[in-house]
Amino acid sequence: MKKLGSPIKFHWLKLFSIGLILFIFGLLIGLAVSFPSGILEKRLAREIEKQGQVAIDDGSISLGLLKVKGTGVVVRSQKDLWPPVEISSFDLTPLWLSLFSGNPGLHLDSRLLDGQLQADLYRNGSLQASADGLKLDFPLQNGWNMKVSGVLSAAHVEGTVPLDQTSPSRIDLTLANVNVAETGKTTAMLKLGTITLKASGRGQNFRIETLSAAGGDFAVSGRGNLRVGSSPAKSMLSLRLEIDPQPGVDPALVELLKLAAHERSGGGYELRVSGNMARPTVN
Repeated sequence: MKKLGSPIKFHWLKLFSIGLILFIFGLLIGLAVSFPSGILEKRLAREIEKQGQVAIDDGSISLGLLKVKGTGVVVRSQKDLWPPVEISSFDLTPLWLSLFSGNPGLHLDSRLLDGQLQADLYRNGSLQASADGLKLDFPLQNGWNMKVSGVLSAAHVEGTVPLDQTSPSRIDLTLANVNVAETGKTTAMLKLGTITLKASGRGQNFRIETLSAAGGDFAVSGRGNLRVGSSPAKSMLSLRLEIDPQPGVDPALVELLKLAAHERSGGGYELRVSGNMARPTVN
C-alpha cells in the first residue's frame, strides 16, 4: 500500500498545482477585461510624472495584462531643464526573475528621436540604461540665438534615481556630428565632431574622467568634477580643457577663443570652466 500511495499523492498534487495556475491565469484575464483600466492608466501617468519630475502633455498610455504600452507621449521637464520630447512608442514589462526577489524591476523598451532607449528599473531606484541613434536638436539657454545638433550614437548609464549618497554611478556617452548653428539656419558656425564623455561618481558628486572632441574645428581633451543639483543653477562644475585648433578652422573662431583661453607654451590653448551650470565662468 505504501508503494502505491506515493505516486497517487504526487499525481494529485500535480493536478492541483496545474489547476491552481490555470485558475490564477483565468482570474488575471478576467480582471484585465473587466477592470476599469482608464482609472489605472491615469494613476500610472500621475505616478510617472511624480517619480520622474516630468509632465505628460499628450499621447496615450494603455494598461495590458503583462505590459504597459504608450504611443505619441510628449514628455517635458517640470523645471524646463530640456525641450519637450515625443516618445513615439514604449513598452514596459516586468523583469520576471526579479519578481521572486526583494527588489522587483521593470524593463523599458522605447523609440524616440529616431532612435531607441532601453532601461531596467528596480524598486530600490537602481537602473541600467542604454541608448543609440537619438537625434538631438535643441536651443542653447540664457538668450543665445544658437542651437546644438548631433546624434547620441551610444550611451550607457548605471546608477540610482534619485541620486543616493551611498550608491555609485557610471555614465558613458558618445555624440556624433555635433554642430553649433544660429537658430533657424542649417550651416554650422562651429563643428565639434565626435564628443566622448566618461564619468563616474557616488551620490551627487561625479568625476569627469574623459571629455574629448575630435573630427571638428578643434581637438579638445579635458577632465574635471561635477556636483549635480536639482537644477543647472544648483549644479556646480569645475572643468579644465586643452584645445587645439585644427587645419581649416575659421580664424575668427580662433580669435574668439583667445579672448577667454590661455595660450600654452607647447601650442594650443587652455580653458577653465567653473561655477554653476546655468551661468558658468570661463577663464
